Amino acid sequence: MKLIALGGAFGAISLNAINLIASETGEAARNFTGGADGAEGSDDATNSTQQGLKEAELNFKNSAAAQNSTTATQNSTASQEPARALQEPAQTAQKHAEAAQNSAERSSVPQSRSNEAPSAARAYLRPPGTLAERGFRSSCIKCGQCVQVCPYHSIYLLDITHLFDIGTPVIDAKERGCYLCGALPCVLACPSGALSHETNEPKKVKMGIAVIENLDACLAYHGQALKSSDLRLKPAKTEQERELNSALASKEGKPCDLCASLCPYPQPLEAIAMIKANEYFAPQIRSACVGCGACAELCPSKIIKIVPGLDFQSIYKGR
Repeated sequence: MKLIALGGAFGAISLNAINLIASETGEAARNFTGGADGAEGSDDATNSTQQGLKEAELNFKNSAAAQNSTTATQNSTASQEPARALQEPAQTAQKHAEAAQNSAERSSVPQSRSNEAPSAARAYLRPPGTLAERGFRSSCIKCGQCVQVCPYHSIYLLDITHLFDIGTPVIDAKERGCYLCGALPCVLACPSGALSHETNEPKKVKMGIAVIENLDACLAYHGQALKSSDLRLKPAKTEQERELNSALASKEGKPCDLCASLCPYPQPLEAIAMIKANEYFAPQIRSACVGCGACAELCPSKIIKIVPGLDFQSIYKGR
């Protein structure tokens, strides 16, 4: 009986051992299979990581390119800001000039003196000291004395095509501006007061205001030097005209700055100056500008326009 019991116990232990071995073997097999699957999963993860790195690198390059493009656009916009600021007043000036021209075309009968504001757009650029347009029209006796005494031959009289304004003095700044002679002989010669004798020095002159119309055509804006054909010297009949021609001739081959360097205002930098714009320079109209028109005449590209009757405040501060 003891042998039988011992054999049964031994059989039970053997069976348990077999089951344990089988269990461990199965677990090992599962671990092996799992390990193989894990290795395969690891390879997939590695491939996925590499693909992610490539995509991240591509996205970084695209982002950098986009940033460079944005920066370039901002720099381009920033470089255009000075140019835009210099040209904006031209639109305001054009509106005033058109209104003045329409007013002049409607005027076919004499008008009496009035308290017209000094800063009111005119159809014509008049000589220094001119009264407000209505007062000037009724005061001017069309004698032409101002024309005779002008040493630069800047003033001429309107012909019959200008109706009521026939015989009145004007200046065409594109052809010959006013050079603000120290004594203002045109004012002194006026016998009727149409050119007010209170205007007895250049600083008191109020003819108009200069504006830049097309900066892209400016020679200075592109750093171009002056050629002899840009100077357009006129026949000199007086000592003043010979001095002007000499000053112009000395500018040949140099960067263009005629509008600023030959401005006749006593303190020219208060009226017009060359400022940094993009890689080069461009003219800037300043508060002391009196609208004499010398810059409009001398500009090789003809990009400066004089708006008669208006002042710096109405054009540059009123937009």
